[in-house]
Amino acid sequence: MNKSKFVKIPRGKYRHYKGREYKLIDIVHHSETHEPLVLYQALYGDFDHWVRPFEMFFEILVINGNEIPRFQYLGDSIGKSQNQAASLAD
Repeated sequence: MNKSKFVKIPRGKYRHYKGREYKLIDIVHHSETHEPLVLYQALYGDFDHWVRPFEMFFEILVINGNEIPRFQYLGDSIGKSQNQAASLAD
């Protein structure tokens, strides 16, 4: 897969189609398969970190006949209070 594709992916805040918000931190790769993975952090609760396959993170879902992104980009601003809480959770 072309690495320049990953550089163009905006880091920042995304909303999962179920409503929760996350911070996309970076695109990383599996150590054995080199599969691209998205490293992201919950912006709620314990601010857990997660990884999800790149293609799955950016896939389009069909919900009730409507096509929607699994994660929708909201912008690069996370908000001061969320950044502070996320830093404390690290």
